Amino acid sequence: MDDNSSTKIRRRIKRAKQGHFFILNDFLDIADRNLAKVQLNQFVNEGVLKRSYHGVYQKPKVNKKFNLDVPPTVHEIISQIARKNNQQVVPAGDTALNFLGLSTQVPVTYEYLTDGPSRKIKISETQTVKLKHSGTKTFVKGDIDTAMIIGALNFSPAEEFDEKQFKILAKQLGQKRYQRLSKAAKKSTQKTRHLVDRIGDYVIDRS
Repeated sequence: MDDNSSTKIRRRIKRAKQGHFFILNDFLDIADRNLAKVQLNQFVNEGVLKRSYHGVYQKPKVNKKFNLDVPPTVHEIISQIARKNNQQVVPAGDTALNFLGLSTQVPVTYEYLTDGPSRKIKISETQTVKLKHSGTKTFVKGDIDTAMIIGALNFSPAEEFDEKQFKILAKQLGQKRYQRLSKAAKKSTQKTRHLVDRIGDYVIDRS
């Protein structure tokens, strides 16, 4: 084993913040694929890393007050799986509504749209993610929040939105982020464009 490469991998992990995720590709600039894979597995055995999913590793995150490990969220794990596979994902349906604070119901099966193949991923015994293939127009490059809001507005009937829902969404936006949302909505349905306009009535300029 190349001790120099192993030392560099360990140093990179040590410098990362608690809760930081790693995939194999994060180390290919300092080690070959086989060495990096062996080293990461060794760090899992040592407790330096935790395996969140096949090929996805996390530096443990600890709640200092209670001295307890903070487990990763489903969204964090599925985002890293997508990164590993060079794909995009965005929460959809009831999952998007829950993440945006528009619904208190925790999904039994988490729904995501992806530019990769449709499939189901079992994160744990109680957590399953359903990925559904969607066209590239679904995704807003570098802005998953905008894509998620557009998806939630497309998913829900217009009559389900009232002042409370508009305020919840507007609270998550400033003028600059709202402008990105408004621009993205132009490629969507008339209903969604109307709902985005209504959200704009409640947006506060925090720029």
